Amino acid sequence: MAKAKTLKLTEKQVHIAVCQYIDLKYPNVIYSSDASGMRLTMGLRVELQKKTCKHYKVPDLLILHPNSTKNGLFLEIKRSVRDCYKLDGTLLKSEHLEAQQQTIFRLRELGYSADFGCGIDDCIRQITKYLET
Repeated sequence: MAKAKTLKLTEKQVHIAVCQYIDLKYPNVIYSSDASGMRLTMGLRVELQKKTCKHYKVPDLLILHPNSTKNGLFLEIKRSVRDCYKLDGTLLKSEHLEAQQQTIFRLRELGYSADFGCGIDDCIRQITKYLET
């Protein structure tokens, strides 16, 4: 008997599903998504680069809604925890991930809630916890 295939969502699919969740569960919450990971024409890519922060990697999802202690939630969305962390819980070695982590640390210093969101369930858990605090 053949093994059942496990469904592996892309980061884009996880991101879309999380946004759909926010739309359904929290229709009054203002949020936005960073466009830097999207496939664009060369002209749009050049324009976007001119309008993008040069010193930090802006997280994928920006929830512009305060809770009782923070002014917003920023999530760097990943397909799964394996795309971000080793089995021992430390960050995978990657310049890109390390730059994203530095942005997360900086946003926290500025008083925002920020973290990696690893998969749909983790993102939804973090959003729910944030919005219901």
